[in-house]
Amino acid sequence: MGRPQPDRRYTFQAVTSLVVGDESDSYLGEVPTDSPHPLSAFQVNIGSASLRGPALMFAAAAASSSDEHAWGRDQATELPGSRDEHDVHEAAAALCRLPNDIAGIVDPGLLATHHHFGVRQAGVVLCMRFPARHHKTALHLARDPDFRVRRALADAAANAAVDGPEIDAIRQILRGDPRHSIRSRAGARRTTSDRAGAPGRTPA
Repeated sequence: MGRPQPDRRYTFQAVTSLVVGDESDSYLGEVPTDSPHPLSAFQVNIGSASLRGPALMFAAAAASSSDEHAWGRDQATELPGSRDEHDVHEAAAALCRLPNDIAGIVDPGLLATHHHFGVRQAGVVLCMRFPARHHKTALHLARDPDFRVRRALADAAANAAVDGPEIDAIRQILRGDPRHSIRSRAGARRTTSDRAGAPGRTPA
């Protein structure tokens, strides 16, 4: 977010109440978006009205201080417990945006056991930022049943900021993946100038 710091601070503070679930700030608060009663003749479902996940992503983009990033980290590690899948997905994406000094406290081993593939993808991103520290978890994710998680790991390994035996071991496993797209990613190696560190904005 290329805005002056005072603007970013104002934006961050403006969305925090939405992140913590203050429904009075949600203009969709009165819209019936949950699953309709099975006996109701009026069957409508327009999706989630929750703004917690999108607001958290907005806060993550606006954060400019260590305290703000740490607050976002704490919220992002709690939100995967939500029953709202969209909020869970956005929380996972917010974890991927954390700077290394703030993300280092998050245990990707816990993310790797979550039922939502996006949260496990966030675990992939954090593992590849600290490959020696989280090598065992990365090995587990290299055999994840969801190809999207393995694909994210292949991309992260190809874009890893540093080389090492841990990265090589992960790529070796992924070269034997059943999916050609993953095998080809695992065989690729970006040049130093092309490496971005972490994969894209959101788990997908």
